[in-house]
Amino acid sequence: YGKLVSLDGIQNKAILARFENKSFLYNTMLTINTSNPQAAYLGNSSLFKSAPPIDFAETNLGFMGAQNKFLLKIPNGQVSIDAKRGQIFLISMNVYGRHIPTDLAGFNSGVNRFITDHLPFEILKYYPTADIDNHFNGIGIHGVYDSKYDRIIISKLDYIPQIEYRDKIKYDEILKKYYIENTVGTTPLQTVIRTYIELTDIQYFCNKSWTLSFNMNTGSWISFHSYIPNWYIAENNFFYSGLNEGCDLEAIAIQEIPTPSTTTTTTTVLNCNLAGEAFDCTLDGTAVDVTP
Repeated sequence: YGKLVSLDGIQNKAILARFENKSFLYNTMLTINTSNPQAAYLGNSSLFKSAPPIDFAETNLGFMGAQNKFLLKIPNGQVSIDAKRGQIFLISMNVYGRHIPTDLAGFNSGVNRFITDHLPFEILKYYPTADIDNHFNGIGIHGVYDSKYDRIIISKLDYIPQIEYRDKIKYDEILKKYYIENTVGTTPLQTVIRTYIELTDIQYFCNKSWTLSFNMNTGSWISFHSYIPNWYIAENNFFYSGLNEGCDLEAIAIQEIPTPSTTTTTTTVLNCNLAGEAFDCTLDGTAVDVTP
């Protein structure tokens, strides 16, 4: 079933195990109705050695896998994404206590063909070992639940190399960075210089990212959005989103010199001090004398 991607707890203390090509549900318990208002549950304390897990489907091509750790827990259930197969699942519980996966992007959803074509990561066509589960600093899938409007918002960050650089840009699997190599000097004193490239550099990469939202009340996809953030943080009735762009600080450091009361010739000494702590910041500016 591929490598294990994530283990998550869901309703009724069940454990959802998601592999690259399949998902299993562990720690589910049988319910027995009794004459008392409360029901009786059958189970044991052994998780993986107990009864066999619930298998949602057995197919030749795999079903309900996951290549990203993203799992959105909402009042209606859990949202899990199988990017390889172009499917977005809502795992909800029916009246009989069974967990049922529903493909929100299935046939007649309005986005079925788009999701099938554009949910799989396009970067893998050029770099099969690329890291596709780091949305904060590169490529990945993430989202948020907007409790005010009862909708889920899903963002996919993906890139492909520009046509003229597809044979030049390489990928370092250990550092998980993209780079170009240039050879300088003449034989036998040639030196290979490696230059690392950011995915956001439009000279080298084309942005294939997008953001979609799904309304839980109408059960339909309602909007494409122009924003493609690197992170979301949900709160009650609102949420945060933002970009991982570091800090871009521009300032002009000056010392204001009072206007002298006489007309004598003076020499102005400019003293500029910048106090603070910088984190990967570049300070651009000009120190000027503002003496009238």
